[in-house]
Amino acid sequence: MNKLFSLRNASTALVLTALLAPAAALAQQGPSPDQMQAIGQQIQALHAEAHAKMLAAITPAHRKLVEKLKADRVPDEKATKVVDAALTPSETAATLKIDDERRAREHKLVASAGPGLMLQEGKADPGELLLASQHLQLMAP
Repeated sequence: MNKLFSLRNASTALVLTALLAPAAALAQQGPSPDQMQAIGQQIQALHAEAHAKMLAAITPAHRKLVEKLKADRVPDEKATKVVDAALTPSETAATLKIDDERRAREHKLVASAGPGLMLQEGKADPGELLLASQHLQLMAP
């Protein structure tokens, strides 16, 4: 069975939902299951690296706010609004720039894998990006 990637929750759908083509098409044209797993691990590493950079790009007070909202299990939509309102324009710009760089690297990675993979993306939201403790989870069948 193919490996599927899913996002932590629906609100982080902007990040990635790498989809596989039907198994027959992959067998003929696309990466093998082992290659898919390796790509998934590389994508997870890109997300983890970007997340660490995003947290480093905001003030210590805002990092504490993000951690508090996560620890208090504030609903995603409300927490995102709180973080978005707290960020300065330069923090917002830095977070979005880091996400853009991550996306570009992911596109190169997926393109290098050959046909059969797609990236589905939405609009990036700084608060959502900062609150996601793990942007991507590898789901095994």
